[in-house]
Amino acid sequence: MSQVEKILEALDALQESERSGDVFQPVVGLPQAEWKLEIEEWNRLGVLIRRLELTDRREIPWDLPRQIGILKSKLTYLDGDFRLVEQDLPKEAAILRNTASQKAEGSVTYFEIALRQAGWLSLVCYRVEKSGMPRTVAAANLSRETFIRLLSDLESLVI
Repeated sequence: MSQVEKILEALDALQESERSGDVFQPVVGLPQAEWKLEIEEWNRLGVLIRRLELTDRREIPWDLPRQIGILKSKLTYLDGDFRLVEQDLPKEAAILRNTASQKAEGSVTYFEIALRQAGWLSLVCYRVEKSGMPRTVAAANLSRETFIRLLSDLESLVI
């Protein structure tokens, strides 16, 4: 059974026990990685996901430029290409954002990925209101197939 299949199985099993209010916050610990998710809705058709964190348990430093390249080449299905918006070499960290964001009446929604050489990644969906309000975490509506593809692509960072 692949890591992705184990994650999906755990999400189905933990769906009710790990719910806090309107949000389902499972933590799936696997031998190579720990996955933390913040989900509004999970069913057989898809997922409304706010946040996903991946921590590599192998204690092998990531090659940050290589990981950035992998993410930019693989995650094109999440509303366009990702581009590097910030890289902090002393802290060995980087931030990527997708270039083609979803625009709704009065707001813009986009994905942001933060990663560290220490083997940590966070993918968050943000919404910015055109009225100038600060950005807020929003739920991204992903089909089950897209979510599985996302998990597989992120899994490739830790295998």
